[in-house]
Amino acid sequence: MNPALLQAVGSAGLVVSLMFAIGLELRPTQIAELRTRPAMLTWTVVVNVLVIPGLAWALVRGLALPAEIAVGVLLCAAAPGGPTSALYSNTARADLPLAASMTILLPALGVVATPLCLSIAVELPRGASVPVAPMVGTLMVLQLVPLALGMLIRRRDATIAARLSPYASAVANAILGLLVITLLVIEGELFLTISAATWAAILTTTLAALALGYLAAGAGGVPSARAGALVASCRNVAVALMLASTFFRDPVVNATVLAFGFVAFVIPLGIALWWRLRAPEPTRSL
Repeated sequence: MNPALLQAVGSAGLVVSLMFAIGLELRPTQIAELRTRPAMLTWTVVVNVLVIPGLAWALVRGLALPAEIAVGVLLCAAAPGGPTSALYSNTARADLPLAASMTILLPALGVVATPLCLSIAVELPRGASVPVAPMVGTLMVLQLVPLALGMLIRRRDATIAARLSPYASAVANAILGLLVITLLVIEGELFLTISAATWAAILTTTLAALALGYLAAGAGGVPSARAGALVASCRNVAVALMLASTFFRDPVVNATVLAFGFVAFVIPLGIALWWRLRAPEPTRSL
């Protein structure tokens, strides 16, 4: 199979399986959580959808990064709602309902916000373009449809949803592992040649996202602040990979997304483990 086609199919399958697994696990109380704390949720959305992409844009401009690298950084920065944030929030004894609510809301907003952000902020490589309408359509099909299907199954029969959930999560994890290994084999040399300036932009964006997310949700107390930090720093790298493979197909863009994904996986995980060990807080019940 052509490597580009393999990446496109794999990343699309990853997004679908992740969103389906999330839908199977959603509970009515998690949906209701979106209506109980509007001010804090609003600030969290603003930070994730506007502030973090804006910061990343300023960094890639200020560091004069090449267009292909800028696209990779902004693909990740503009893709909110990484599903690992709920897992990390549970690890950190943070506000799990807030993290779960954001896992629903942010990808839904990102269906429109991510393509618009890219079309406005990115200085594209020569010959490339940001087709906003096709991107929105692709994200709707690959994110919202499987999410809605999983939620529908759980609403109709929670027992069936509980049985399917481990398999859906296992499929998502397997696809993620295979996709990362495949990309490292195909484009590993590019990953190793990423410049110090690029790493600086990625690290600064991730660390700033942690701080901004913490502040945005701080009014809810320490558990909420921790969840806000983890939600903001866990970008939706699966969506970024899917968009990169579908609409850009540039190995430098792919390598940059992989580098960002590595940082966005390791740093929030380390913070979550540190919070759990240093000052454990009771997790709010769902």
